[in-house]
Amino acid sequence: MELQSIFSLGLWHGGEQVATWQRSLGYGGGLLTAIGAISLHLWLQRLGITHYPLMVFSLALVFSGWLFGFGPSVVTAAICGLAAIFFLHLLSVA
Repeated sequence: MELQSIFSLGLWHGGEQVATWQRSLGYGGGLLTAIGAISLHLWLQRLGITHYPLMVFSLALVFSGWLFGFGPSVVTAAICGLAAIFFLHLLSVA
């Protein structure tokens, strides 16, 4: 694996450049995965299922990395991380 392909965040795949629309779909998929994880977390919390409240975010990160690649999984990790900090702050205040 070349050093350039490690840090390109999904711009190169198999030695060839990926089209812009394909990258946009990948990053959009990462964003939708994070939004889905936040929605699922809120829904489970409303049902009273709070045994492992942040497990949904780690599952979303694995799903995003498997389906869309490294770059979109970084976007998913950033959004889910901010949401986890927000939810943990709400738990500590209450």
